[in-house]
Amino acid sequence: EHRDGRLLWDGGLSSAWAVEEGWVEREGWRLRLDRTLSDQLADLNLTFDSLDYVAFSHMHFDHVGVANEIGAAILLIQKEESGAAFTDNVEVPGFDPSLYEGLKQLERVLLDGDHDVFGDGTVRILSLPGHTPGHQGLYVSLPDEGPVVLAGDLYHFRLSRAQRIVPSFNVDADETLRSMDRLEAFLSDTGARLWIEHDLARYTGSIPPDGYHH
Repeated sequence: EHRDGRLLWDGGLSSAWAVEEGWVEREGWRLRLDRTLSDQLADLNLTFDSLDYVAFSHMHFDHVGVANEIGAAILLIQKEESGAAFTDNVEVPGFDPSLYEGLKQLERVLLDGDHDVFGDGTVRILSLPGHTPGHQGLYVSLPDEGPVVLAGDLYHFRLSRAQRIVPSFNVDADETLRSMDRLEAFLSDTGARLWIEHDLARYTGSIPPDGYHH
């Protein structure tokens, strides 16, 4: 929430997952969705039509599940990510092209690196490629929390960061490692705290059964 607009960063799983109860295993993934993002926005008296901007860390289905529910907003996306997402015959593991059908109608701003969303340095998209062609993170300076970085899936877990683990399904391992180096330098320079988006314990205080989770 900014005086010059409202940005949605990442959208989690598709709302269709909310009909499933508890943890569901499907094709090697362990997933759950207790409440749709639409319902959570309603708690704030907001809807998807309230958005001015939308940006996803990357195109994987567990981050862009609500993309087709966004009717009008400006999409902020790295040009490499856009090329992979909206070009036929380009395959990225974990990407479901049907989830991006609705985004084709949105105004699109193609980014080539970092981007200051509102022009005052408080909300900045960081180019961190490697997990996907145009993977990106988000720096936000919050009044109460201070500066934080949501790093998408550059790191999936705290162990991933500690051991610099690169998943086998990343599109470019070397690029991922360079992005890790860049982010760590950025965190050191700015004093921002890192929020790992798959760190379930941060949100619930509990850890699910062994395996990949969201």
